Amino acid sequence: MRMLKTILKSYIYANQLTWKFCKKQLIILVVIKLLLATLPVSLIWCTERLINNVNNFINDRGHISGVLFYFVLEVLITLLTFFLQKVSLIVEQKMIDIFKLDFKKILFRKQRVLPFEMFEDHDFQNNLNRINSNDIKIIKMTTSGIDFSSNFISLIGILFYLITISWWFGPLLLVGMIPLIIVQFKFGRKKYELFKFLTPFGRKEHYIEELLKNPKSLHEVRLNLIEDYIIKKWVGSYQTSALKNLKILISQSKWLMITQMIQMIVYMVSGLFAIILIVRGVVLVGSFVAILQSIQKIQGILNTLTNSLSEIYESSFLINDLKSFLNLKEININSRKKIENVINLEVSGLTFKYPNSKQYALKDININIPQGKKIAIVGVNGSGKTTLLKCLTGLYLTDNFIKVNDIDIKELDLESYHKCIAVLSQDFNKYEFSAKENIGLGRIDKMNNYNLIKEAAIRTSIHSYIIGLPQQYKSSLGRLFEEGNELSGGQWQKIALSRSLFRDGDILFLDEPTASLDPNSELQLIESLFNNSRDTQSIVYITHRLAATKFADEIIVLKEGEVIEKGNHEELIQLEGEYFTLYEHQKQWYSDTSKGEVQLT
Repeated sequence: MRMLKTILKSYIYANQLTWKFCKKQLIILVVIKLLLATLPVSLIWCTERLINNVNNFINDRGHISGVLFYFVLEVLITLLTFFLQKVSLIVEQKMIDIFKLDFKKILFRKQRVLPFEMFEDHDFQNNLNRINSNDIKIIKMTTSGIDFSSNFISLIGILFYLITISWWFGPLLLVGMIPLIIVQFKFGRKKYELFKFLTPFGRKEHYIEELLKNPKSLHEVRLNLIEDYIIKKWVGSYQTSALKNLKILISQSKWLMITQMIQMIVYMVSGLFAIILIVRGVVLVGSFVAILQSIQKIQGILNTLTNSLSEIYESSFLINDLKSFLNLKEININSRKKIENVINLEVSGLTFKYPNSKQYALKDININIPQGKKIAIVGVNGSGKTTLLKCLTGLYLTDNFIKVNDIDIKELDLESYHKCIAVLSQDFNKYEFSAKENIGLGRIDKMNNYNLIKEAAIRTSIHSYIIGLPQQYKSSLGRLFEEGNELSGGQWQKIALSRSLFRDGDILFLDEPTASLDPNSELQLIESLFNNSRDTQSIVYITHRLAATKFADEIIVLKEGEVIEKGNHEELIQLEGEYFTLYEHQKQWYSDTSKGEVQLT
């Protein structure tokens, strides 16, 4: 009973979504299916009348007009059935297209208001992958329900017709129906459980496939001669999925064969019973043919009915996944305070650890960033620099540790905050769009302002490269699409930095913005960046390379998630602590003036 209640709730929910997105198509489809539901019994009745009229005409007991009438009527019913079936396919496809579009919009809107750290959780990703890759199953739940209703009406109509001949046909056909329903319900649940189990394998297969066909990863795979190893990993994951699917298919086929045998026995018994009726003179030849035709039709309908039930049952679990996703706790944006600029960013005693982690990634961090201040955050890999950046930019939300304009960041309208800042992350996006779009995406409302885009590109020295392309700023970047232009790692980084400069945020957050540049270019770029920024623009510069830290007003040294040193370049050198040690290890990279590199000392 609980299972049926769950299925019914899921079915109603799916219908509500479908009604919300495509009312018109749903109404048309229901009308067509209702018309189709009445045609099978009409065709059987017409066949019975046609054969009886033919028999009467042969035996000189009828007229040819009766034969012709029922023959033409049967042809018309067959044509109408064919026409309605084709129209229903078109309407159903239109429904699916509309549903998928609007359904994706709902998912995207929901994703937009979920905390960023959720997207780093593998269970969340598995659930999201199941929903995204099977959105069609949700609307199929509605269409399967319509098909079930249509076929059920046909079944009732044909059963009623048979019962009018003899009531024994009712319980006889019921015997063949029950085992099939049980088997389909049983394997509907099993197929969903298998699908849930195999979701991580599917994600893994997709990832490995990308390694073998994406040029950005394929070059390393080829050069290291590891294609066979990668292919072997893909084969292992694929075979696990294939074997599990095959196992459940074999098991289901065994049970379906048993139900098919039961149905054959029912058909044989029904046929023998019909023969007895015709021998006794209870029914005519036409009725005998109609009985056999009805039994065959019923068995076909039963298979369709149980398949529809199985699909509804299987999809009900996906509805539960969808509900759990849509019910995830959102970032509350309605009652939040909006800002128009960032005057001050203050961090007091920031302590942070990742969900399900016992170890703190950040401990008691204290930073003050007023307008115009330039801060460099340094430390070895794994010291917590990028984690701190995600906290400062509001990707990771913390309690009472970070204030923007004296407003707790958790009380802040994050979209208004993000409009006021510009961020270049370490793993920045490489948009395979035009050069203009690549930079213009930093500020959509100014994307058509060519002068501002050009100015940002000049500041990072990528302008000279862009104007040398065939279509200059209209040229496509990257080799993924036709007429694309490949860029080096350093050029991509300059494009991404141009995008951040074009945004012109009150605070510019830079996470390893020059990692792909040579030391000389790095120093020149950072010096230009610091010297040419607005007086009121703050810069937070994260790096483990210390060449450009001398331009910063304050340098913060992180180690194992803690601030261990603070000060400007000269103060930290005199301190001879962690910063001094790091700097001593790196200064030889920059001190060789004979090679045209910049002297820092």
